[in-house]
Amino acid sequence: MDERLSYSETKAITAHLLTNYPKAVAMLTENQVLRLVTDTIVTDFPTATRELGKELPEDLIYEKDVPSDMCTLILSGKVTVIAGADEIRTDVASWTLLGMCALRDPQYKPDFTAFVCSGPCRCIQISRERFGQALDASVSEKHAIQEDSFLNTEVEKSSGPCAANSPVAIGDEVASEHSEANDDPGFRQDRRSKLIAALKIASSRELGREIPVTSPTPTKHVQSREVNVNTTTAKKGSEVTVGQSRGDLPSETEKDRTTTLGVDDH
Repeated sequence: MDERLSYSETKAITAHLLTNYPKAVAMLTENQVLRLVTDTIVTDFPTATRELGKELPEDLIYEKDVPSDMCTLILSGKVTVIAGADEIRTDVASWTLLGMCALRDPQYKPDFTAFVCSGPCRCIQISRERFGQALDASVSEKHAIQEDSFLNTEVEKSSGPCAANSPVAIGDEVASEHSEANDDPGFRQDRRSKLIAALKIASSRELGREIPVTSPTPTKHVQSREVNVNTTTAKKGSEVTVGQSRGDLPSETEKDRTTTLGVDDH
């Protein structure tokens, strides 16, 4: 049964690749690196055995000048690396990445030989094919992010306070500019009058005719005219009525009162 990495191992390996081997995964998004590591099966290599009379064992992870399409990350165990013209031997352990160039170079041939000297060696091997699939997915993901960013920018422009032909934006701008004036009752009354006038004009245009809009006559003038009309009418009325209202002529009630008082005196 194939062994899979645990969640903590996946997060740790992803962070390790992004931090310490950025060139290996430079063209991948963080999301695709995480997915690539998660989908990779764990490989266990036993300690390599060497037959008598041979310099190198048969179980090699990499062989010098032999094409390879695998990149190997060591998780545990030790691996001997023989490199250079002098064939210098070096032992590497956990978190070492071998064959990084195999992911991008189709003609890759390692310039070293590697085998397990102290096993078992637990590692993950990423193939060039799977890396290419992750690369394609990263390109699509980047395009999607750019499109979303562009759409979000356009939406912000269209819904912003300075958007052209935006009733909501214009209303917000006017409200912010006249926030103090709106508290004035006279300003509200004037704004209400203008709104009523605009509604009348709009209604008249729908009906196909124009309704003249005039400024409302002040209430004080209307009241003064009514008082003058009443005064003029009173002057043209009966002299008796005016006199009675002023107290010049006695009323019927006063006559009766005088008669009554005279009787009592006798």
